[in-house]
Amino acid sequence: AIIITIGLGISNFILKELILASTVCNSGFAFYAADAGVECAEYWDDIFDRHGGTVFDDPPPGTNLWCDGRRISVNRNGSFSSFNFSLGGGERDPYVEVEVAKTLDATVHTAAGYNTGDQGSPKRVERTIRASYANEPD
Repeated sequence: AIIITIGLGISNFILKELILASTVCNSGFAFYAADAGVECAEYWDDIFDRHGGTVFDDPPPGTNLWCDGRRISVNRNGSFSSFNFSLGGGERDPYVEVEVAKTLDATVHTAAGYNTGDQGSPKRVERTIRASYANEPD
C-alpha cells in the first residue's frame, strides 16, 4: 500500500509538471506573437514617417502592408488603427491583434499575442506588449 501511495504521488507530481511545461510553451508562443505585432507596427510607422506621413493615419492609395509574409488590412477609427494576422498554421497557429494610437505628442503600439487563433480553446494564452514613444516635431 505504501509503494502504491508513493507511485501515485510521483505520478501526480509528473502530471502537474507536464501541464506547467505546456503552459510555459504556450506562453512563449503568445509572447512572440505580440512581439511580432509590435515590431510590424513600428516598422510600418518608421517606413512611412521617413516619407512625411504615417500609414496609420492616412495611407497613400494602393498601400499594401505586409507582416510575416502576409498582407494585412488596417482598420481606422479616429486616432486609433488596428490590424491582426496569424503567424503560422497547423496545430499551433499564433495570432496577434495590434492597436496603434496616435496623438500629436505620442504613438502607442499595443499588441495582444495569442498562442492560438482558436478563441474557444481552453489552452489559449494571451500576452500583451505595449510600446510607446514621443512623436518628433516636423
